[in-house]
Amino acid sequence: SIVVNIVVNQKPSISISSPIDNFQTDAPADIQISAVAEDKDGTIVLIEFFNGNEKIGEDNTSPYSIMWTNVSEGTYNISAIATDNLGAETGSSDITIIVNSPVVIQTIPLLAGLNLISFYVKPNDASISKVFEPILSQISYIKNAEGFYKPTQSDYLNSLKRIVEGQAYLVNMKSAGELSILGEKIKLPLSVNLKK
Repeated sequence: SIVVNIVVNQKPSISISSPIDNFQTDAPADIQISAVAEDKDGTIVLIEFFNGNEKIGEDNTSPYSIMWTNVSEGTYNISAIATDNLGAETGSSDITIIVNSPVVIQTIPLLAGLNLISFYVKPNDASISKVFEPILSQISYIKNAEGFYKPTQSDYLNSLKRIVEGQAYLVNMKSAGELSILGEKIKLPLSVNLKK
């Protein structure tokens, strides 16, 4: 008689170990995602990481992890799939990662007379009248290369309508004051001009 032993390959097990479910951070984010995987009757040959159905990385060496870089604002469902040496696959449970818009307050002290200022935040409402609203009565005028704004004249005569983050503005104050702007922090491009 012939004895036939049938060996059934056991599927691997996998779970995401880091970050925790509902992890939150600010954009742009670099997030390390790690998984723990085991195969009782073989070896793990590959761990693939996914954002929804989109593959965002893989690792074939324990400890299994990837660095997901420059992640923008949004809510993401992250999972991982473990593959063993016989090709069996198991998927992890999803975790949620929330990447928030970075909100900051820029405070600018203003002296009586001329002040040269710039903004590194992007406010929800970038109109000149809204950005400078708390101190508008203290302002004689605002100007830059794009135009001119004077609070006491009709709006249709003002050529400067909105602030643009990163641009310079000359603000003439009747008296000293302080301007606070709530908005999203921006990354300004670094420009270097080297002349021989």
